[in-house]
Formats: sequence, C-alpha cells, structure tokens
Amino acid sequence: MSSKNRDSIGLFLGFNNLMVFNVETLKWKNYELFGEIKSLNPTIIFNAIKSAFNLQKLKALIFTIMDSQFSSFKEAYNFRLKCKEFCEKNEIFHFSSVYTSIQSLIATTFTKTLVNKNDEIFAIFPSEKKQAIRAEKLIGKNGQYQVVEIIDIFDVSSFDEECKEKILKNSNPKKIIFLQMSPDELESNFFSKCKEMFEKDKFSVEIPTKTGFEYARDAYVIKVLHLMDEMINPYNVTIHCQNKFAVICDGIPLITVKDRPVLPFEESVIIDFDLNKIVSVSFFINIFSLKGCE
Repeated sequence: MSSKNRDSIGLFLGFNNLMVFNVETLKWKNYELFGEIKSLNPTIIFNAIKSAFNLQKLKALIFTIMDSQFSSFKEAYNFRLKCKEFCEKNEIFHFSSVYTSIQSLIATTFTKTLVNKNDEIFAIFPSEKKQAIRAEKLIGKNGQYQVVEIIDIFDVSSFDEECKEKILKNSNPKKIIFLQMSPDELESNFFSKCKEMFEKDKFSVEIPTKTGFEYARDAYVIKVLHLMDEMINPYNVTIHCQNKFAVICDGIPLITVKDRPVLPFEESVIIDFDLNKIVSVSFFINIFSLKGCE
C-alpha cells in the first residue's frame, strides 16, 4: 500500500502512550495502549499498538526509546531491529531516534532560519537544573544544516568571557538560537544570564516562542515527512551519530568514530575468527564486549 493512501503518523512515547498525527486534519490524538506494558518487550508493544490503532492508516511510526533504557547495547540494537522489521512487514516507514537528535532541528525550524552555504550558527540549550550548557555548532552544507561540533559545559557558575570562549572558540556565528528545553526553564535566571552573555556583544540572538518539549512532536513529524520526500523542510538539520565510539579488538582500534558523521554512516572491517580474541564497542563510559570475532 502506498504511503499516500495513509493519513497518520504514530509517535511511540514511553511504555503506554501512542500519539497519532493526522496529516490531513493536522491534529494529534492520544491512544492509551491496551494492557500493562511494563517492559520493552517488542512483541507486547507491537500487539498493543495493533490493538489501539489501525495499522493500515499509519504511513510512519516513530520510536523514541533511548539505549540507556536497556541493559546492554546488544539488547537496544535488537529492539530497534525488531521495530524496523515490524514496520517493514506492515509497509510503514520506520524512524527511531531520541529527543537530543532533533534539538537543533527544533531551533532552526521554529525560528525559520534558512540554510545558506557555509553559514555558521549555534543552537544553545542552557539547563538551570543541571547547571550546564550544551551548544551545537551547525554549518550550512548541501542545502541543510549539519551539526559539526557539540560543546558541553558543566558546573557553570559564571557567565563571563571565559565561558563564552569555551562555546564559540574561533567561530563568528551568523545567529545564535537559544532553546528553552522544558517549562521549568521559562523563568530561569540561568537561561537569561546565558543569553545576555551573547547579547551584550551584539550577536544576533533568537528564541523560539515555545519550549523544546512543546515543539518536539511536531518536529518529529516534519523530520519524517522530509525523509519520506513528502515535504521539504528548508530549515532541515541532518541526523548525526551522537556518540563518539570505537570498535576495538584485543586493544587495537579497528574503527574509530569521533567527528559525529551524518547518518546513515557505514564502516566495516573483516578480521579472522578467534575464540581467544575480544571485540568491544566502546562509547562514553560504557563498554559492551563480545567473546570471539568474525
């Protein structure tokens, strides 16, 4: 069945909430999934989705499950693989991502920041709760923005030149977009001071009218329709690999990823099978190992 004969996009949140957007009426509707879903068991989740909504109406299904919700990298990968297989079987476009992957998309799309080749902009996300600042540096390439650097600053106590230089380094951005991530940040003194740090130097600063969480579900729909070639988002930001990681065999790096490449990203290596070797995927502070390699 062609996706053009389907009118809905499903967004799966948490364990028991399916939000469905109708592309014709432009309205959202919440569906509480039948039964108690207390684990990320794909079979239980798929049965619940089928019971709640007619799959023949779904053109796309979005999963926003984080790897940290699983006990291992392998379990998380297998879950995403099952989601992909379920969607393919039912002729549904599959998209699996997390909220942090669309933060910059929210910033550019809802400030209508058009892409110009080689333009540099920053999307900055201050968090008073964490006393931290996350900044994503974007550059215009091939008609869309690409995240080329992510800067995280923790335990922020002062908003001075040193703090600003840690973010900007040698950049001179055309625009800086500040995004309030949640309603808790609306009256945040931390947010205001972070913004003022750049305003006093006459940088072009813009703030979307709503919080990131309020924009998120619409941003997912815009991203998916863009990927399906059913609409063009002139403010698009590519999805990038969020983790810096390495594939290591007996202490020797075989594949190293550290510059946040645009997805889909593929790299492979062939090594002889040896039961005495250990192959591991290492990223952030977690290491998941498999005995033997092939």
